[in-house]
Amino acid sequence: PVRFQSNRFLPAHSAPGQPFPVVITVECEGPGPVSLILREQLPRECTPVRAFPPYSTWDPERHTLKWLHHAGGGKASFLYMARASRDTSMGSELHFKGIVTVRKGRSDTQPVAGSDTLEVLPLHWADSNGDGRIDDEEILSAYEEFGRFEGSGFELKEVEAIWAAEGYEWNKETRAFRILEQAHPGGER
Repeated sequence: PVRFQSNRFLPAHSAPGQPFPVVITVECEGPGPVSLILREQLPRECTPVRAFPPYSTWDPERHTLKWLHHAGGGKASFLYMARASRDTSMGSELHFKGIVTVRKGRSDTQPVAGSDTLEVLPLHWADSNGDGRIDDEEILSAYEEFGRFEGSGFELKEVEAIWAAEGYEWNKETRAFRILEQAHPGGER
């Protein structure tokens, strides 16, 4: 069998109706290209917003994204943005699952490892400690995980705006984040 590993990075939480990123990496042992199929099943409450590279198919009945991909160097990374519906109850746990089939001479199938649960809370996905702010460590973590997807259309502008400001709060009526006034002129802390 082909020796490979896959991993999903999923934020611990996100607010209903707000997009959040999911990254799946696949690494195959040894040099050379790898052909693979990635199937990712989203919870019923979630829909995809966009993906990089673009997914090959989206099955709304099964809530499944599929990628057919050929990667040089035996490594592939996939980013997709998803959104829990606006009426998803706070405190709900959403479960993600996926499988990868890799062919490099012979094929093998394994489940995607890593994070698989996201809790719906009135918190921004990048606010890992849930304190209503995005601190230096959290913005660096977001850049480390998602900065490599240049040209994907994924931007960290909202994360940057919250980091430069006093913080954010969830507005129940509009079901959106409100960025709080900047703590210091020029974004200095």
